[in-house]
Amino acid sequence: GGAERLVVDAAVALQRSGHEVTVFTARHEPEHSFEETRDGSLKVVVFGDFLPRRVLGLFYAACAYLRMSWVALRIALMQQTQPFDIIIVDQVSICLPLLRLARPSGVIFYCHYPDKLLTGRDTLMKKMYRAPLDLAEELTTGMADEIFVNSKFTAGVFAGAFPLLDRLGGKPSVL
Repeated sequence: GGAERLVVDAAVALQRSGHEVTVFTARHEPEHSFEETRDGSLKVVVFGDFLPRRVLGLFYAACAYLRMSWVALRIALMQQTQPFDIIIVDQVSICLPLLRLARPSGVIFYCHYPDKLLTGRDTLMKKMYRAPLDLAEELTTGMADEIFVNSKFTAGVFAGAFPLLDRLGGKPSVL
């Protein structure tokens, strides 16, 4: 999609500017990915592909949080041998506390759109499932040194979705 294209383009631009860039992910399907991630232009490292994407067809968000937490833990453990200057996180903020263990100079979070707004809460069970995930999303998003969104519209949506962050001054910058 467009958001993923932006991330790949940013990684390529950083690399062309002389920075060493590695894309860490929990899943990479070469047949469904951008050319730069297949042809060696970008180094892609996969951690956690063994973790489920769903359990019994359910719990997609919880599984995504688990997978990204595993990626973040692996990155944090690497910091002794491969220190990181800047870490840029895309989409899933739950991994930000673990990435702090890697002691980078800065952590940037790119919020495509708040995850909590991408699903319904039609049943009591769904409301109970989403409540801790939504709170975790808001709290961990605020742990980034800098938050970016792609438009003023998304910045407004961000403020409405994360009222606690908004009251505390956690406003994203628009790219």
